[in-house]
Amino acid sequence: MYPQLAYVWRNYRLVCGRLNGRKGDYEDVLDPFIVENGWFVLDFQSMQIKPAVNLRQAQAAAVKATIDRLRLNDDDTCVEARQEWITQYCKNPGIPFEMLRRYAPFIAMELERQGMQESIKKIYGTK
Repeated sequence: MYPQLAYVWRNYRLVCGRLNGRKGDYEDVLDPFIVENGWFVLDFQSMQIKPAVNLRQAQAAAVKATIDRLRLNDDDTCVEARQEWITQYCKNPGIPFEMLRRYAPFIAMELERQGMQESIKKIYGTK
């Protein structure tokens, strides 16, 4: 959409190719560098990402638009990947929390924020 920005460093964002492709030329996706911790919330029962309840109306709308545009709750890709990380963490005692923090930072952050680092194992460890 803006060819003059093709090689401008601030135009690059770290994201997988699938989500970058979904973003395309749309401008309703939040820039990851302005998103604050806690804007996106992970519901561990459904593995769905939702806007936090304490956001202002405009922030909540922007978070919802980002979730929808990037299809972050797409069962075939994003939800399954989150499910797999949680299942492996819960069932495999050899996976330390630090590994989850490194390879699935959003999941780790949400486990910490919600105080579920250990209680999640009771939910997913028996499945």
